[in-house]
Amino acid sequence: MKFFLKKILSKLTNSILKFFNVYVIYRIGYAVGDQLCMSSVIRLIHNQYPFKIIVISSFSELFENNPRLWRSYQVKVGFLGSLIARILRFLSGNHLENFLFTNVNFTYEDYMRDPNNLLHIVEANTLHFNLDLNFDKIFNEIFFTKNEINIFSRKFNLREPYSIIQPNSKTSYTPNKDWGFEKYQKIVTKFKNINWVQVGLKGDLILDDVKNYVGMTSLRELAFLIKNADFVLADEGLLNHMASAFESKSFVIFSGFSQVELAKYDITVPIVNYPQVDCSPCWITENCPKKIKYCTEQISIEQVINEIKQ
Repeated sequence: MKFFLKKILSKLTNSILKFFNVYVIYRIGYAVGDQLCMSSVIRLIHNQYPFKIIVISSFSELFENNPRLWRSYQVKVGFLGSLIARILRFLSGNHLENFLFTNVNFTYEDYMRDPNNLLHIVEANTLHFNLDLNFDKIFNEIFFTKNEINIFSRKFNLREPYSIIQPNSKTSYTPNKDWGFEKYQKIVTKFKNINWVQVGLKGDLILDDVKNYVGMTSLRELAFLIKNADFVLADEGLLNHMASAFESKSFVIFSGFSQVELAKYDITVPIVNYPQVDCSPCWITENCPKKIKYCTEQISIEQVINEIKQ
């Protein structure tokens, strides 16, 4: 009965959206980088289809001023957000799609453990879309108004060239992307000629000899800092996705958790253990079961230094 009801309501909802030429893409949750990646799909859909595009996300600030959108709505994480997400999943169809890997036979982690699945996250999360999208060029987009640029420029007042650094890896999903705070400190110490600006979340450890903006920026302010930086240095995550929106060079330390291809843009300089360990990509969300986490421990400070020098 539930399946029959879902089929009827989904077909009705998507028929109405199709009639009005509307396409809805949504993602609700804490994954900021994944939701920013919807901007890449929005661009592809906008360029290839005549739809009026609606995006529903938990971080609507990422999509402010986006000229490719017809509407943008925010649904915060919580009880109401979970309820709305369930309703959207119930109604999903050809014109209402969740930007999230969907497969009846595999979990996302199981699918990605196959080293032959060399998909970018943008493509992986749209495999179930009933659209013929061209993924030859993948990059994200963030749009600023002139007023925003003036306000942010006055607030940060960074007149000297600078580079962004984020030594604290996000560990809520997995702890296995982390290269190590102490190693980042050695990079900063080595490159005293670089004006380092550290960003991150409130409570993060702070490096010595950096301009500290940890916990002091909104998502749009963070994007502005990345836009104007010489380059970004961080573990694989949000900063790399943001850098792609501005063609800012992004030095990314990849663990063996996932494939490099998952988050590689034209601006990405992957720093990875070579040859990579046999257990990669592991997609282990708990602590690495090995004696040491070889995939990151074998990435030397000298390797990172040489990449930046080049």
